[in-house]
Amino acid sequence: MAPITGFALQGQLQILPATAQLSTAQQRNTQLAGSRGSLQCKQFLSCRSTRQQAHLKLQRRESTTVQAVAAADQQIAKSTSTKDTWYAVVSNAEFMFNDVQNESFAEQLRERRRYFGEQNREPDFYLVPNPAWLDDKFPDKAKQVRRPSAALVSTDKVWITFMKLRLDRVLKLELGELSLEEVTKSTGPLPEFKKPDKWTAPYPPYKPGWWEVFMAGQ
Repeated sequence: MAPITGFALQGQLQILPATAQLSTAQQRNTQLAGSRGSLQCKQFLSCRSTRQQAHLKLQRRESTTVQAVAAADQQIAKSTSTKDTWYAVVSNAEFMFNDVQNESFAEQLRERRRYFGEQNREPDFYLVPNPAWLDDKFPDKAKQVRRPSAALVSTDKVWITFMKLRLDRVLKLELGELSLEEVTKSTGPLPEFKKPDKWTAPYPPYKPGWWEVFMAGQ
């Protein structure tokens, strides 16, 4: 028979089994064990949450990379197949690229390309040697251009108008809707030009072929 203990309550003797009473030390041990278990559980959940967050960040980063690649592929496809409205100035190639009158032409193109790079924009202008569309689309006006010919093309109508004023002796044309491949199609390369007999600028003339970096695909 288990020993019993008792105490007086309102004149009556209450009898409880000794096993129902926990010592103070046992209670502390129980509380400490519970605290440790709770802490371990919180640490486990926190670690698990951190891993989940890291995994989600990795998934988002991978998704962003995939989207960026897809956007780049779409941009490439668009640039070659989408038809935009193009404008152009056309003249004799030697006059446009090698005449002392147009000594600032190269620097203007470089500045525009540098600006587009700073804005993370694709160039909207190209130089085209012997453009194929000149004879195909403008047979009458093509007769006014001494060969070999060259053209500056762009989708920016205002800028082309400005370049017409700067270059002066050039034809300004609206080409209509063309793809990039169509507007930059050439019938052949340009010959090597002779150096001008007289060069009035304070710096030496640009090296032959300077315009090639502004051609499509360069």
